[in-house]
Amino acid sequence: MLKNYTAIFCLLFFKLSAQTYFTPQLDKNKDVPLAEYELGIATYFNTNVENEYKRQEYYLTFNDFGLRKDKPVKELTIDTNTDGTIEYYYKFNQDGTIAHFKDYVDENNRSYEYFENLIVIKQEPLVKYKDRVFSTSIDSIFFDHNRNIVKELYSSILHGDGGVNAIRKVVEYQFSKSNQLEKKYYYSIRKRSGYSDDLLDGREIFYENYKDSIVEKGYYAKEQKTELKDRTDEKKLMSKSVYYLNNSNIVDRVKVFYSNSSSDVKYDFTINYDKSGRVTNYQDRDKESCSFGYDKNGKINQIKRKNKKEPEVVINYIYDNNGRFIYSQKKGEKEKIRPRYFTYEKFGNWETESWDTFFNGKKYTNLITRKISYY
Repeated sequence: MLKNYTAIFCLLFFKLSAQTYFTPQLDKNKDVPLAEYELGIATYFNTNVENEYKRQEYYLTFNDFGLRKDKPVKELTIDTNTDGTIEYYYKFNQDGTIAHFKDYVDENNRSYEYFENLIVIKQEPLVKYKDRVFSTSIDSIFFDHNRNIVKELYSSILHGDGGVNAIRKVVEYQFSKSNQLEKKYYYSIRKRSGYSDDLLDGREIFYENYKDSIVEKGYYAKEQKTELKDRTDEKKLMSKSVYYLNNSNIVDRVKVFYSNSSSDVKYDFTINYDKSGRVTNYQDRDKESCSFGYDKNGKINQIKRKNKKEPEVVINYIYDNNGRFIYSQKKGEKEKIRPRYFTYEKFGNWETESWDTFFNGKKYTNLITRKISYY
């Protein structure tokens, strides 16, 4: 299992750190306890300062939009304000992967193409105005025969009155013969209107794999990869982390060191799991602890958070009969936190979501309506 773990780990924090707000109305954003869970874990599992190189989910399926898997969805439209106007449109392939997305609010148009070892995501404005700044971009994600991500390419062109600006970002992953992640390299090249020189920026991450730990070291790399040696000068050390593995070859402790030191500990983070492999507790040595409780269906029904300066906060999470999160409630308080209500269509997918808000003593009901067609 160890030989596959770092590959799984790499995919895990790539997925967690992806910027979900690029695709509105993702169902995972509505699942508040799950979002809290992922955010807490991702904060420590993705210690490298590389967020600017992450664009969006590369592989969206029915499940990301809260759609049942047993009935293939063809198209989905969303009206967010009951005026009969479609704000978002989605088209899916029959295997459940997303094929097309249109955001009529921000006038965004995105398409997904799938090949054997490649996914291509193209993004451009729905309407191109001559007097408005707009950008077009292409994401390309390459896989090896083990379905590890081995390369990500992102290119974008910004059109405006000041000329054309372009950016190209590259992320490459190198795996050993035993399928262990050994190296990750990424850099960006910016071409700016009015400047003759390109702006280069890069990072290089090395992974040392041991029986009971994985050592991760990050370095600044201003040159392109072809000009770099296999090992970088320690003076350019940007980050260092050590991931300790338990008897099941799962990370149960993370140490993060200061960028200018390989010995002074910045974070010392421990993780506990239940028999199902779910995180039950994580503890930062100097900051906070957080624990998760689960119901019989595996849903998070309680989160306890505590730090040294404030008393423990306990929040309970409530779901409807279809397993959808509908409201949360702090322990000791009667008031529900933004309760939501869902109606469902005959195939079990939610059709409307509503909640009440109050302004100047008046109650207003908010309603989101989805229309779904099937294959």
